[in-house]
Amino acid sequence: MVGTHRSGNRQTKDYGLLLFLAPELQLGIARLQVKRGLGRTYAGLLAFTRGLRVEDCISEEAFERLKEKYSEKLVRAAQPSEPRTMADLREKQRIEELARNFGNVLGQWVTMNDKARLFWVKKARENPKVQNAALILDLGDKVVFKNE
Repeated sequence: MVGTHRSGNRQTKDYGLLLFLAPELQLGIARLQVKRGLGRTYAGLLAFTRGLRVEDCISEEAFERLKEKYSEKLVRAAQPSEPRTMADLREKQRIEELARNFGNVLGQWVTMNDKARLFWVKKARENPKVQNAALILDLGDKVVFKNE
């Protein structure tokens, strides 16, 4: 049963299991969370899965698959952080727009006049880390500008 008699939610989930943990087990789950950087649910499921494997109630293949799944960190360090301020958000949007523009410039390079090419080469020099900036600079090096 999910919910309480007062909540009106009377759905049953045969695959669900509500556990009331002794204080020692709660502390153990908290330690596992900290030790492995896991969320509460994954820490509990990882401990439960290990116990089932020790008792030989699940296969080694199932254990390895579930262990990998439940060992997924709560916070992934490799992910770039999202912008936290409006200034960061504006800068991110500016860089994304510039990257789109640089992509468009590459597609139209052969049809552009020298003044437009010079404008985009200067933009690429000002923003060398933006996607496609290096390609524009390479193209700009191949073209000799009179009024640079």
